[in-house]
Amino acid sequence: MAESKAEASRGRGTDRVLDILDFLAARGTPCTVPEICVGISSPRSTTYLLIERLEARGYLEKVDNSAYQLGRSVAVLGKVAMKHLDFARFIRAAVQQLAADADQLAEFVALDSWKQLVLMAAVARRPSYLLSAEGSRHPLPRTASSRFLLRDFGRQEILDNIDERDYVLRDGSVMTPDAFIASIESARDSDVFALHGQVDPHLACIASPVLNAEGRCLATMSLVVPLVDFEGRFDFYADHTRRMAKAVSEQLSLIPAGREDILGLLLKARTD
Repeated sequence: MAESKAEASRGRGTDRVLDILDFLAARGTPCTVPEICVGISSPRSTTYLLIERLEARGYLEKVDNSAYQLGRSVAVLGKVAMKHLDFARFIRAAVQQLAADADQLAEFVALDSWKQLVLMAAVARRPSYLLSAEGSRHPLPRTASSRFLLRDFGRQEILDNIDERDYVLRDGSVMTPDAFIASIESARDSDVFALHGQVDPHLACIASPVLNAEGRCLATMSLVVPLVDFEGRFDFYADHTRRMAKAVSEQLSLIPAGREDILGLLLKARTD
């Protein structure tokens, strides 16, 4: 049955209500009605009416008699939604999706006791010798993820906490602390970092940071790829890793907690 004009009108009205809320959430600062109209491409008369109704229901609050911001009713809905969001399940599904999309071993890792801790791992469906033990720990200088996991720490804190034995790579060569810290700095403004042969002489690792709402790195999404597959396909693996890390970051940014509380949630996710 064809949609009636009344139904179509109600649908557009609902879309505009959601557009207003999404626009203000994305802006993060109070906006005037004209700014909202331009931002959502909506007629001023319609937008005024919707804003009045949202304000009356507590979904918007007026600031300085000219601009609007999200109101207390939105916060109430957010608290209710938080009770039902299963972050552990979402993260595991993201790891499994990354493994399937890239057809490689995918990992979700965090910093724990100054080692890289594999919290979750998934392998592609195709036969593979690549295996990763969830709960395993690895020396930080050998891992691509460490360049992001340590970027919020000071130089001296890193030097004081990483065991000198961890600078010995798999081939027996030794990475200097200065070279390691320099590589962390070089990755600071990047959203993807790759290493070849440091975890295993036949493997490449590529990682992207998972961030909280303040932009601090909490964990990484990473891929472990045989060098024969990695050569000439950096952009392919980087795009998949970056995209999934962004998706997980968006979910974790919803958690109203400090860094330590969020890391506790991630560690708990390993056993869920």
